[in-house]
Amino acid sequence: DWSSDVCSSDLHEMGSLLDAYMEPGYHTTRWNGRDATGVQVPSGIYFARLVTPNYTKCIKMLLLK
Repeated sequence: DWSSDVCSSDLHEMGSLLDAYMEPGYHTTRWNGRDATGVQVPSGIYFARLVTPNYTKCIKMLLLK
């Protein structure tokens, strides 16, 4: 299984982008700028994390409105 989530700079979890099995290869996903409850989040720095059985990657994102 793969999972991907978004956290704010204070590590508050914004929500999940992906939680499913995916075949190996290139994939894309988009974050709609909302938290787990559907509320629009403010401009700022956020982190996206991708977790697979053999790999974990975290990237920094800048959300501008």
